[in-house]
Amino acid sequence: MEEKLLFRNATKEDLFDITVIEREGFSDNWSYESFNSCLTNPFCETMGAFLDDKIIAYGILMHMYEQGEIVKICVSPDYKRRGVGYELLRRMLLVAEDEGVEKVFLDVRESNDAAIKLYEKTGFLKYDTTRDFYSNPTEASIKMRFNFTENDNA
Repeated sequence: MEEKLLFRNATKEDLFDITVIEREGFSDNWSYESFNSCLTNPFCETMGAFLDDKIIAYGILMHMYEQGEIVKICVSPDYKRRGVGYELLRRMLLVAEDEGVEKVFLDVRESNDAAIKLYEKTGFLKYDTTRDFYSNPTEASIKMRFNFTENDNA
């Protein structure tokens, strides 16, 4: 990606734009209120990727003690396949590591090949599947994890 991206924690002023990206990226999207509750949760990090002061991607990391979860990550359709998602995820993992997290978990739609490849590229490993996890449409979830403390990520 040629443009200079800025990564920072999202603020309440960013929430409307986050919900727009959310609607573009997910069929079972969160409400404004759901995102707002993350901003006030001490165990939640809402990070944004900004280009010319415009948010083009966001990610939500929940963490408590040694475990974390990538709850959401979404890139605006105009900026997909340009390295934004990879860099955002990498920075979210750095935050998790700084917070003392040892393992990070996530769920991804079984059909979301691009996201699965991104997670594998970043070091996540598949460990389970949950049938009918997602709705709209109903679909299985691939469960993945990233382990900071072991080389095999198991």
